[in-house]
Amino acid sequence: MRETLRYVSTHDERGRCNYDALSLAQDGIDSLPGNVRVVAMIGDRAEVLVVTETVGRIHRHIHFKRFGLLLSVSAAVCLSGCLTAAKIGQWQRAVYGWGMDPKASKPCQVASADASKYLANANQRLAEAGKLTDLSSDSRARELVTSAALACGRRMP
Repeated sequence: MRETLRYVSTHDERGRCNYDALSLAQDGIDSLPGNVRVVAMIGDRAEVLVVTETVGRIHRHIHFKRFGLLLSVSAAVCLSGCLTAAKIGQWQRAVYGWGMDPKASKPCQVASADASKYLANANQRLAEAGKLTDLSSDSRARELVTSAALACGRRMP
């Protein structure tokens, strides 16, 4: 049997955060009985949804096929156009290597520096993001990395 648990940040009378939703969700997960497992978790510091299922039931696979796939696809669609930490890291390593190559041309170095600067700022914004809606689109970063790749005669990672 599946169950969705919702954790929301708590605040005091002045609006200061007492407990963020991620901490509350982790405490809730730690206190789950042994026959309950976490299927999916999505959210941010303000609100977290945790999908659990009871292990050992015969209908578990049917529920997983029906709802697990839908949840996985929904999460992938939500983050597909977002600039995630994985994309930032991969692109940052690539443009840094291109620009620092001793054989790199001046246009390559300039394009790589521009892309690297943008990615560093995007990484900072990502670290400060409080909600999923705070995530940046990856379109500008992709554009800069693509132009750096063209200037350096490389392929986009």
